[in-house]
Amino acid sequence: MFKQLFFPISVLMLGAHASSGGAKELSRLLSSLLTNYNSNVLPIVNSSKPVDVHVGIGIMAVVNLDTRSQVLHLRGYIKVSWTDCLLGWNPADYGNISYVILPQDNIWTPDIIMGNSLRENIYVGSEETRLFVDYTGLVSWQPFFTSDFQCEVDVTKYPMDKNLCPITVNSWMHDTAYMKLSVMEPHTILESTVSNGQFSIQVADPVTTVGVYDGLEYDFVHFRILLQRRPSYTFVCMLLPMFVIGLLNVISFMIPSDSSEKVSLSLNILLATAVFIGVVHGDLPDRSDTISSVAIYVIFLLVLSFLGVLGNTLVLLVHQHDQDYPPMPEGYHGNSHAVESHDNSSSLLGSEQSPEKQLSHSRLLNTTPTGQNNVSSVQTSNLCDRYQNTRQELSSAHVSVILRSRASRLNHAMLIASAVSLFGCTAAVFVLITT
Repeated sequence: MFKQLFFPISVLMLGAHASSGGAKELSRLLSSLLTNYNSNVLPIVNSSKPVDVHVGIGIMAVVNLDTRSQVLHLRGYIKVSWTDCLLGWNPADYGNISYVILPQDNIWTPDIIMGNSLRENIYVGSEETRLFVDYTGLVSWQPFFTSDFQCEVDVTKYPMDKNLCPITVNSWMHDTAYMKLSVMEPHTILESTVSNGQFSIQVADPVTTVGVYDGLEYDFVHFRILLQRRPSYTFVCMLLPMFVIGLLNVISFMIPSDSSEKVSLSLNILLATAVFIGVVHGDLPDRSDTISSVAIYVIFLLVLSFLGVLGNTLVLLVHQHDQDYPPMPEGYHGNSHAVESHDNSSSLLGSEQSPEKQLSHSRLLNTTPTGQNNVSSVQTSNLCDRYQNTRQELSSAHVSVILRSRASRLNHAMLIASAVSLFGCTAAVFVLITT
């Protein structure tokens, strides 16, 4: 950048040194060159041969790439050179002066514009711009510019997207019969100040095309700048928090099925995901032919959070439905001990068996239990009721254990399903944006 900014000053100093033999020599040279010189006339000897204009570009700063409006804000300069056959001289005749510096308006300059610029003034150069002219007639022109350019942004692989932004240079009025545009070498210069914290900047080979307007052909030179986004910030500040939020959906199913905090946690996760949708939307373009993989990932997390709310609510409903059954009897140890508990309860009732069964048993043994002949019918009925109630309690406890097991299995199944979905989608998105 230092070289380019102080190029005119350094050349002026060298020119003064070269003409140190006398200012009259320089004045005489300028008078000889510019007398009868018409800046509106193309510097050609043969009208059948166009002026060959070589163009290049220097990038000083990539100010910003607005992905929403798809506009590249750039600052740099255009390098233009051509040979003016009317500006040659013999240095020996003019005190060994080999070059001069002239204002832009003093000689002919090509009517170059930046064809895809979004600014009102698309012409390059100004009255303050100076040109370097050597004794062979070679003219060098480096006008600065600050402009906005349309750049189509493909966000499919955001935040690891690469975007190729063109800068078009062409003649406004002169067709190829009068002026030919070609690319100089080096065609693109990246100055030391071009570094950008958001993008890694590279150059691609320019492309030359020919456009036809009103039956006339015009040359177009498309310089291309490759902008590769630096993904570190997006990964750390956006994707990692979103993955953690998705992981909370999985953790919500690790909470016991009898806890009502499951639903509260799921609702908070859903709200956090909705907030992140607004954050991502601010970085993505409003209009795009493609959808970002990150946007799809955020939508997936939103759906996963919504399903997490439904799943935790369902688990809690199943558990609350289980509370309608009576509690398990003391000493009950689950399904595997149901029959054992039933047998134990029967043995506990051995001394309280129905009188009919005791009398029948005593008759078979030809023995008559002492005191049993006076058992009343009321006592017999009470013993039968207690026996039936015990069987009902055991049956209810058996159903309760089944329902409790069903709620746990449902919670466990949703835990596995949410974990597989989260890690599977995360891996798929990572592959899409890195390949």
